[in-house]
Amino acid sequence: MDSRHSAPAPIAGARDTRSPGQARKVCIFSHFDRDSIVRRYVFPYVEAIAACGFEILFVSTADRVSPEDRDRLRALGAKVHKRENKGLDFGSWQYGMHRLVNLDEVDQLLLANDSVFGPLFDLKLMFDRMDRTNADFWGVTDSYEGKWHLQSYFLCFDKAVLRSSVFREFFRKDFHALPKRQVISQGEIALSQELILAGFTGMASCPYGALTPGRFDRVRNPTQHYWDELIEKCRCPFVKLLLLRENPNGVENLDRWREVIARETDYDITLIEDYLAAFGEARRKPSPLAAVSLYLNRLPYVTRLALRAAIKACRHPQGTVLALEQYLATDPGRLPPHPGSRPTVAYCDLDSAEAGADPGPVAARQGQLPADRKRRRA
Repeated sequence: MDSRHSAPAPIAGARDTRSPGQARKVCIFSHFDRDSIVRRYVFPYVEAIAACGFEILFVSTADRVSPEDRDRLRALGAKVHKRENKGLDFGSWQYGMHRLVNLDEVDQLLLANDSVFGPLFDLKLMFDRMDRTNADFWGVTDSYEGKWHLQSYFLCFDKAVLRSSVFREFFRKDFHALPKRQVISQGEIALSQELILAGFTGMASCPYGALTPGRFDRVRNPTQHYWDELIEKCRCPFVKLLLLRENPNGVENLDRWREVIARETDYDITLIEDYLAAFGEARRKPSPLAAVSLYLNRLPYVTRLALRAAIKACRHPQGTVLALEQYLATDPGRLPPHPGSRPTVAYCDLDSAEAGADPGPVAARQGQLPADRKRRRA
């Protein structure tokens, strides 16, 4: 086995400050930022987790964490660690388990990351509610895309799971070597499935079954398409950064996010606005690139994965991305007339798309594709 995935004696990591007889709860918090900043919204999230009795292992894959950010995190009770940027969140969680804490001494383990704004509501209420269930492991939301699984931005495990061979074996996988999509399929989806097959009970605090049935034509990602119901109906304590930053699935009612959060919660909206000021806010109408994603997300799961892989393999080398002419020519709110047909592959300029310009079916006509791409047409 690769030495980086072995389990040496834990280095200085979690601080055990329990009183005698108190359960030991540890959170491994995965962080990344392109600008090597711990954003403002992260600090109240870490503070809220610590207030629930967790020791915080803050594992960052950013290029650096400034002394100021380290000091502020330490003041919240977090221990800050830096590792190489490989394996995404599962790589960071694995690092924490193998290097920073002995799972045999942990009664409850929380895996969290910085991909959400929150908590919008008191986390203690959610923990109290879930502690009264018979769940061996639980998360905030679940999804039926692919196979049933808990979404991995917030996962909690009791000691029976932590001491099981299936959990230990799962986190011996070489997540560093996996591309992003395989980390999702072999990480997020596989973790829930393997634990269930081993006889453990998994549960979501805000389950998909509590959402309005028939609101959409098929199973959807709840944190994207049901973001409003999750807050208003389920009192979900989080909203995804990706949703507000990019709106990748073209959710049509996203312009209500300020209204909903301000009405339903006491969350400081300036934490979200500061982040969006740095990264940009999602358009109300999907961009051409989001329209492509919307098209793909309406296809069956297996077909969608295969088509995404094909598109990625055909990526144009000179600052362009592949698009689907057949979809760009339609209203982003509906499917093409024949969704089962093979779409014409086109490419659009990434810079103009990001700037909001609709390239339409540019370079999609026969003879306009680059010579080295003509043979790849669908």
